Amino acid sequence: MAVFVFSSLYVGLRGNEPGGQDNTPNPGWRIIQYDSAQPGRASALTKIVAETKKLKLIPADMTPSVDDLEAVFESNVTGVTGIVLENAPGYVMFSLDTDGSNVTDRIEDEIRLPAGYRIYRVYEASTPAGVLEVVGDGFAAGDYVKALLLERRRAGESEILGFAQNKVEEGPVVSARVLGFESLSFAGLSRSEVAGSDVESLLNATDVTVEESDNSTNETLWVVSFNMPAESDVGYVEGRLSALNVSNVTAGLLGYSETAEEMAVDGRLVRIPLNDMLQTSFSIGARVNDTVKVRVYLLALGNQTVAFARESSGNGTAAQ
Repeated sequence: MAVFVFSSLYVGLRGNEPGGQDNTPNPGWRIIQYDSAQPGRASALTKIVAETKKLKLIPADMTPSVDDLEAVFESNVTGVTGIVLENAPGYVMFSLDTDGSNVTDRIEDEIRLPAGYRIYRVYEASTPAGVLEVVGDGFAAGDYVKALLLERRRAGESEILGFAQNKVEEGPVVSARVLGFESLSFAGLSRSEVAGSDVESLLNATDVTVEESDNSTNETLWVVSFNMPAESDVGYVEGRLSALNVSNVTAGLLGYSETAEEMAVDGRLVRIPLNDMLQTSFSIGARVNDTVKVRVYLLALGNQTVAFARESSGNGTAAQ
């Protein structure tokens, strides 16, 4: 996982010892020395623009020996056109320029380090503050990626490098896992006002409401809505409602789903409250543990934000 990159580096960044050794390296090696490297306090939402031809080789040992450096610098991997050691207090990493071919297997075959290493791709990504490079793997142009940012300083100037944590789905329509159901919700139309008590006694229904419909015709219609146990037979309920002259009946399951903790909406990272138990309305065909698409709705109540969702077949691109 890409988050492994930053986790490994962070172990080194907490220490006070500089990366690399005191031995004088080969003057022919390209080395960039950073004065400091400071992790950001918060993650940022980035959007992948393109995959570059660069790779990052991250040693498991943040204080590699001269022999380790030589194993990388003096390698002759076909497709690798340049190697730079990026050295900062607490960590080292190698930046590899390539010709764009798939060189990862060749690197792993030809470069050996005693403690091992990991190879990651480098992406160009956009943020509201500008374009930066993000280290990770498995992303494509257009993906939203949550990244930890590392500020590196040298010669009085700073640069930002991102380390991917996870991909973030674009909302408000996101993937969700169906957790379970608590009731069936029904709604139907009647040309005459229906007594709520009649619906309750006929079906043993709960949460019954009867309201005049707001429609564009001159005909007065009444909307009858109520809940039933989740295991109720929809056909039976529809048949019983016909005795009350209620037609055009629709039904849906009410229950809970689980989504990711966050989604991307209009280029912003948006947290989904209670994402592991999100109140959701589903189609009749939904089953527990199904993966479905749901549209997430956020509602601000004072200083709190609550969320609920509705199963959706669309992809959605804007918050509601």
